[in-house]
Amino acid sequence: MRKDKTVKTTMMLTIAVLMTLSLVSGTMAKYVHATKGKDVARVAQFELEIQSYDDRGDNSDATRWTAAEASVNLFNTTTNDSGVYDASVGNFDSNSGVKLIAPGTAGGFQINVSNYSEVSVKPTFTLSETFIEDKKIPIVYTYRNLHYSSYGAINSTVGGKLITGGLAELGAALSTQVGNLGPSNGSVAVATPAQSVTWTWAFEAADVQTNEKDTALGVDANLAGLDQPTITLSLTCTAEQLNG
Repeated sequence: MRKDKTVKTTMMLTIAVLMTLSLVSGTMAKYVHATKGKDVARVAQFELEIQSYDDRGDNSDATRWTAAEASVNLFNTTTNDSGVYDASVGNFDSNSGVKLIAPGTAGGFQINVSNYSEVSVKPTFTLSETFIEDKKIPIVYTYRNLHYSSYGAINSTVGGKLITGGLAELGAALSTQVGNLGPSNGSVAVATPAQSVTWTWAFEAADVQTNEKDTALGVDANLAGLDQPTITLSLTCTAEQLNG
C-alpha cells in the first residue's frame, strides 16, 4: 500500500515538473525580426556660369565663359567712337576686325556671376594686361567710383583720375563685391547683381599721362611699322567650393 502511494507520489511530482518546464520554456520564447535598408547618394553638381557683355545696351551679345579664363573684347565695348576711323561694322569702329583706339576712347563692360552648383562657392577674379614690347597704353578702369590702372602707381594720377590700385586690387574688389554664393537647386541660379566696369583713355591730362607719351604710341602704330602697340585684357575667375 505504501509502495503504491510512493509510486503515485513520484508520478505526480514528475508530471508537475514536466508541466513547470513547459511553462518555463514558454516564457523564454523571443521575438525575431530582421530589417535592412539602403540609400543612394550622388555627387552634387558644380557649375559656375560667368557672362560678360558690353555697355552698348544690348545684352544679347553676352559672352558666356566656357573656360576658367576668357578674353573680353574690351575695345569692342566703346561707347564714343567719334573721330576714329570706322570700317562701317554696325555703328561702332572696327578696322578689319581690329579695334582702333586713341585718346578720348572710352567704354565699359559688365560681369554676371551665377551659381548653378549644389554647393556654396567662392569666386575669385584676377585681371591682367598684355602689351607689345611693354608699350603701355594708359587705360584707367573705374569700378564702384574708384580708379585702377597698371599705367601709374597707387595715389598717382592717370588721365586726371587718382589711382586707387592696380589690376590686382581691381580683381580683389570684384571678388569681394561678388562674395560667396550659396548652393542652388541645380537649375535656378543663385546670382549677384551685374558688376559694371568702365574704362577710358583720357583725351588730355597734365599728369603722368602726357601728350608726348600718347603721341609716341600713335607714331609707333604707323601701318608701315613693326610691333604696333596693342593691349589685351584677360580676366580669370577661379571658383572654389566652400565647406559648410
